[in-house]
Amino acid sequence: MAQQQGNRKEALKDYVEVNVRVEKFWEKYPDGRIETEIISWENGVIVMKASIYKNLTDNIPSANGFAYEKEGSTFINKTSALENCETSAVGRALALMGFEIKKSIASKEEVENAKLQQNEMVTSEQIGEIKTKALEFAQARNQPPEKVYEALKITKFEELTGRQATAAIKKLDKWLKAATEKKVRSEKNA
Repeated sequence: MAQQQGNRKEALKDYVEVNVRVEKFWEKYPDGRIETEIISWENGVIVMKASIYKNLTDNIPSANGFAYEKEGSTFINKTSALENCETSAVGRALALMGFEIKKSIASKEEVENAKLQQNEMVTSEQIGEIKTKALEFAQARNQPPEKVYEALKITKFEELTGRQATAAIKKLDKWLKAATEKKVRSEKNA
């Protein structure tokens, strides 16, 4: 867990939060304006557009930014998907104007969101590790792997989150260690 937090901090070190970009914009263009618009909001997916104008009288924006968010897809999007989407669109538009970009135009929030989604998605490597360890444990216990999956409460691998897969792997590691220790004890007693 500490390593994940360290990796996340490292990935985010060059990203600037949107509020800093907005502040820099208002410092440089006090007569400018930022407009946002909901492009669509269907089936829980929000698409927003942000337009940045250097002056109040400008008819054409200096930059546009777009973003989309899915309601409930992350912790923040359970209650604030619209606000999160608007912030991302504004951040992208300001980044396209050159405000506080280092390595990417993505906002800190977008990168953090992507990292969280990666943690939420199960990988094929995790599925493979679960299947291998479940088979090994099932063979040690003389039972079918389905019984192990049942004990882990796994019905469909593709419905697992990355966090659930990690927990299942840790549980299997404990079970395998206990099974190995039990086998060693029984061999000593034999």
